[in-house]
Amino acid sequence: MNILYDVSMLSFFHQAAGGKKKRGMYRVIEELLNHLHPKIQLELSSTECWSGIESYVEIRGRDLSHLDMRLPICNTFENYINQFIENSKAYAWRLKKSNHVGRRLGGQLISRQADFFNYKKIQRESSRICLDGIDLFHQPSRYYIPEYIKNYKRKGFHRVMTVHDFIPFDQSMSESERKWASMFRRVLDSLNPEDAVICISDYVKEEATQYLHIDPARIFVAKWAANPEIFFPCDNQDLIKSTKLLLGLGDAPYFLCLSTMDPRKNMQMLIQIFGEICRQQKNFECNLVLVGNILRTIKEEVEMLIEQEGLIGRVFLTGYLDDQDLSPLYSGAVAFLFPSLSEGFGLPPLEAMQCGAPVIASNKTSIPEVMGNAGILLDPLCEDDWSAAILNIAKNTQLQTTLSMNGINQSKEFTWNACAEQHSQIYQKIINH
Repeated sequence: MNILYDVSMLSFFHQAAGGKKKRGMYRVIEELLNHLHPKIQLELSSTECWSGIESYVEIRGRDLSHLDMRLPICNTFENYINQFIENSKAYAWRLKKSNHVGRRLGGQLISRQADFFNYKKIQRESSRICLDGIDLFHQPSRYYIPEYIKNYKRKGFHRVMTVHDFIPFDQSMSESERKWASMFRRVLDSLNPEDAVICISDYVKEEATQYLHIDPARIFVAKWAANPEIFFPCDNQDLIKSTKLLLGLGDAPYFLCLSTMDPRKNMQMLIQIFGEICRQQKNFECNLVLVGNILRTIKEEVEMLIEQEGLIGRVFLTGYLDDQDLSPLYSGAVAFLFPSLSEGFGLPPLEAMQCGAPVIASNKTSIPEVMGNAGILLDPLCEDDWSAAILNIAKNTQLQTTLSMNGINQSKEFTWNACAEQHSQIYQKIINH
């Protein structure tokens, strides 16, 4: 079988950010690529951002040199752009020289309008990718399937999309999280009823049967994993200490959370709980470290909350961290806290368990699938339960050790080799259906 794997997310990222500051979605799409191409015949496409794919492949070097790329027919498009620019310059010069606005100018405007629509048509046509010889097109990102691929009809050609969650449709989420609902609907509408879907958890599959007009027999599950070269138990205390020093975290023990500051991540509640603990427990010496990118406006709100709770010097916002800092920071934590209200999978708790960090996490949506019985699962809205669990694990080193070992064992259930093998089997089922 010949699979066309879309790397639009990787292409866009390398065009916009030069491949720096990798995030969760980027990591999983790349990891799946890394483990898929030794198993099956794979070709790469970038339907949404083809100008960045060559940059991505160049950075990867020989790792991807043997893979074919299906690039758009862009020469005609680029030639037309150049011609369009030259015509526009000439048109602007004629307007400058014209002393009257009449039939002549109106004709020029109509000509410009025709050129513009022709330009859009050529842009659309030239962005197509040849699908000859392809058995299956896989869109693993949050991008839609292009119209020409959706409408492409050939016996033996199939389409599959990875669906990560349905959070934009959840009415209990904040307005900022639901604002993507219309765009997400467009993504889902690019699926045909005969297409297939891969979900990243059993929870998402259950939701997919409700939201999608697709035969449940064509909805599959392939669960993510964490890269063991990045996330592993770090027992080098000097490295943990130097990482804390580098980030300005001081010598005090700390609880850790790696998350964005989206409202559904429930970070406001976590900060408030921590503030209440510090006020009531005078001998509580632990700090709270929050890792992840934060928009400036949200960061100002979070900093204001930290000040209101009297937690300046007790709560640290590190921002984005490089890969080499993650393992020592996870491994050195008293515990990892993850009070999220909704997740499609829940990668940070898995990363934490793989690093040997004890985990206290939400018992909602897909998170229990990841955690199993390896951590402490709590209602993310029950502040008293979270306060009690944080205080208990801070004082109980035996509990920390037990949860650490349980987490390491549980994390072994999730590997990228297994995920890639699941994808390979799913592809085969779709093609043979």
